[in-house]
Amino acid sequence: MRLLRMIVLVIAIWTGSAGSLLAAMGSAVRSLVGVREVQVVVEDFNAATQKTGLRKEQIQNAAESYLAQHGVNVVRGSNRAPLIYVRLSSVIGGESERAPISFYLNVQVKQLARLARTHSAQPVTLNADEAPLLVTTWEDGAMVMLARAELHFYVQQVLVNLLASFVQDYQQANEANGKPGE
Repeated sequence: MRLLRMIVLVIAIWTGSAGSLLAAMGSAVRSLVGVREVQVVVEDFNAATQKTGLRKEQIQNAAESYLAQHGVNVVRGSNRAPLIYVRLSSVIGGESERAPISFYLNVQVKQLARLARTHSAQPVTLNADEAPLLVTTWEDGAMVMLARAELHFYVQQVLVNLLASFVQDYQQANEANGKPGE
């Protein structure tokens, strides 16, 4: 009888702490629970940014490599995997190497979702005739002003910092439930 009470008490504490751990996470972190794979999409650059020699493929490859090295399963060509959407907005003040550039690098996680009037975080199965919404569930960004010659270096550094923030939240969301992505 004493052993049974102890087992019930341990189960109650364990179940209660798991729920409170999820409740303590912010909604952006909770939205990453159960994410098993992601697909990286980089928005096309404007003509002025392209003239600097920076290419979206460089950003895509850097993002995919960083995520894979940090335990995030990256896929290509999936129509169901959440998107890591990278957008670089810039204003370039001239053609010379010393010309000032202001850029904003934004990283978002976009996931298919359906609006529900419930507080449950359980996955929802869509009917065949219901189109899901593509919504932003996680986001971070940074703005930088620098000389044109420094653009490539700082875009890479800011991208790494933003992805590190994502990876930290991704790991927090999924390690609380056992294994990343499950």
